[in-house]
Parts: sequence; C-alpha cells; structure tokens
Amino acid sequence: MINLYKQRKYFRSLDRIAKIKSYYTTILIYTILLFVIAGLNYYVNQWKNPWFLWFAIGLILNILIRSIKTFEWFPFNMKKENKNKAIINFEENNKL
Repeated sequence: MINLYKQRKYFRSLDRIAKIKSYYTTILIYTILLFVIAGLNYYVNQWKNPWFLWFAIGLILNILIRSIKTFEWFPFNMKKENKNKAIINFEENNKL
C-alpha cells in the first residue's frame, strides 16, 4: 500500500517537472521570438510605429495564463481547499 502511494507520488512529481520544463522552454522561445519581432520592427520603421509592443502584450498575457496553470495559482480552487479541510478533519478525529 505504501509502495503504491510512493509510486503515485513519484509519477505525479515527474508530470509536474515536465510541465515546469515546458513552461520555461516556452518562455525562452517567446523571448527569442520577441527580440526577432522587435528587430524586424526596428528594421522596417526605426521605432516610429512600435507595433511589436502589441505582440509583447499578447505574449505577456499568454505567459501569465500559462503561469497560473503551471504553478496552480487558482484563487478560487475550492476542490483543493475542501480536500485539505477533509484531511485535517480526518487527522484530528483519528488522534489517540
């Protein structure tokens, strides 16, 4: 029983590590792409019309949403909160 629990925990951690690695890879790609687009904008009109900023705002919003999903920053995640309360109540009720 304990071994099964450890295996499940191990595979969950591997999944989480893969998500975090994907997140940072995406940020790296977005950063490189933003510099390329900014360079193209400078080459075309030398900052007279900085249209690459719209692209940057879109990337920032995308990164923000990915951060919320990857690091589980859900402000109204009631399932997790209820699960934590249930575990605490179970531990309090089973004290010797």
